[in-house]
Amino acid sequence: MDSITTATEKLIFEFATALVEGEYQRAHELLSDSARDKWPPSLLRNSYQGMVGYFEAPPAFVAVEHVMNDWPDKKPTDIGWAYASIYSEEEGEGVTVVVCAEKERYTIREIEWGRP
Repeated sequence: MDSITTATEKLIFEFATALVEGEYQRAHELLSDSARDKWPPSLLRNSYQGMVGYFEAPPAFVAVEHVMNDWPDKKPTDIGWAYASIYSEEEGEGVTVVVCAEKERYTIREIEWGRP
């Protein structure tokens, strides 16, 4: 597995885990500058809780399901697209992100909530 895929997997796993653990400020710190403006911690919380609010049991774990290094809307600074599942005992949802290179680090520039 190449380092870009590894970086993409690592970042989506960190992001989804921060959401599951209720650490919205930590999740916010993983975003690109433009995404930080669009997604303050309170909106990350509201979006995440809205997505998993129907779960009977609290979300318990994260699994990185899909990673791509090439897709139709890829921008020059993008390095990966990834989807992670967020599971409770019986339900599951997911979050999709686009990871980009920004200021000598990898960040999340785009978020999509829910299963495709």
